[in-house]
Amino acid sequence: MSLIVIDGGRSDAPLVQDNTSHETLAQTDVLTLVPEGWYLLTYVGHETILSWGKPKVAIQLKITNRDKYNGVIVRAYYPVLELEEGPRPGGTFKCGGQQYLFRDACDVLDSRLRPDRIPLSKFAGRELKGEVVTVTKDGDGLEIPEGARYSKVKRIRHA
Repeated sequence: MSLIVIDGGRSDAPLVQDNTSHETLAQTDVLTLVPEGWYLLTYVGHETILSWGKPKVAIQLKITNRDKYNGVIVRAYYPVLELEEGPRPGGTFKCGGQQYLFRDACDVLDSRLRPDRIPLSKFAGRELKGEVVTVTKDGDGLEIPEGARYSKVKRIRHA
C-alpha cells in the first residue's frame, strides 16, 4: 500500500509523497489526505469497480491549485446501477437519473444527458472544481482511526 499524506491539516505533519507508478486504480491502494475544501481539478481517468459488492465508478482527478497540493491525485467514488463489462479501467456503466454521478456530469458538461450513457471522457480537458472531504467512517459506520483516514472528492462541478 502506498500512503500519501499531504499536510493532513496538522501543523506538525510532514509533506510526504510516495508516487509509486501504477497502471490503474485497481492495482493500488493509495490513501491520500489533504485538507478539506474546494480544489481546482483535472480529469485523469476512471474505472469501474466493485466496492462492498456494489458497482461504482472511481474517477481519478489531479489537483491543479498553484500550491503544495498541485499534482496530488484524489478520487471521487460514485455508486451506479450496474457495470456493463465488469470492473475494469475505463469501464462502461449504467447510471440512474437520480444518482449523484448523473447530476455532476450534467453540471460539468453543461448539457442534458442520458443517464445510461455518461461520457466521462468528455471531462478531459475541462477545468473542474471539486469539494474534497475526509472519510472518517467506514462502510459499517465505524470510526476510522486518524492515521487511516483519507480524502475523497464529494462532488464535481465545472470551474
